[in-house]
Amino acid sequence: MALHAVTICDGARPAWIRAVRTTFSKAMAMPWWEGGDDVADNATDTVYLVLMKGDFTLHNGSPVPSCAQAPTGHYFSAIFDATTFVTLEAGVGNRPPPVSLRTLGPVLNLR
Repeated sequence: MALHAVTICDGARPAWIRAVRTTFSKAMAMPWWEGGDDVADNATDTVYLVLMKGDFTLHNGSPVPSCAQAPTGHYFSAIFDATTFVTLEAGVGNRPPPVSLRTLGPVLNLR
């Protein structure tokens, strides 16, 4: 699931992948997350927050103006619905989270 999500990043090969099971509202409340605005609709839904380190260029299907470049970063994060595994949010950035994923629950090392 996590590696499939990276396909929107030119098939980047992450150095590591970590995941934590939490709620949508807790995942969206992480201080480094700049996700969507539909928290009220999904606030208590169980999700997996996945964080990967590598070199990513985000091509998520949205058109990028000819004068702009696709977003790039060393960290790729995604929120997946724990029941359907549908990607709810995804993004890239250049800094690791300022708060450990452990604050949300037990962290799984996927790679």
